[in-house]
Amino acid sequence: MMGFRNISFSKKSSHTTFQTFFFILFLLALCFIESCSKSGSRDAKIKNAEKLWGEGIECLKCHPAQHPIALGHTYPCDTCHHGNPWSKNKEEAHYQLIRAPQNPEYISMSCDKCHRRILGSDVPYNADFIKDTIVNHKKELQELDWRE
Repeated sequence: MMGFRNISFSKKSSHTTFQTFFFILFLLALCFIESCSKSGSRDAKIKNAEKLWGEGIECLKCHPAQHPIALGHTYPCDTCHHGNPWSKNKEEAHYQLIRAPQNPEYISMSCDKCHRRILGSDVPYNADFIKDTIVNHKKELQELDWRE
């Protein structure tokens, strides 16, 4: 029974409990505000993407411009990723989807459609090239006609 004899509930401990309660309430309010701002941010990303690619692209509801390179695109997802961006059915939308079009085995079906005719056949499709493309893509996009 050691330690139990000295327990006392003074005004000081109730004041500390009161402070702790309001501190926890404050943290919960911050979490709520943060979650609300993230959902607003998600909606804003979708609206910005729709300005670029047009309305009705269903990909945006689950994938709101997640990747840096997508933010600079002025063409829809299927240009590189294939699939069906207008389908509301996940299986149909992902049919023949290329998840990573920058991978060497998919370059001829994705990047090469536009980049090879501009950059030539000696492009080193390696990690440095892909990183550079992501960084500079937006600037280059404005000069190219992507629809063939």
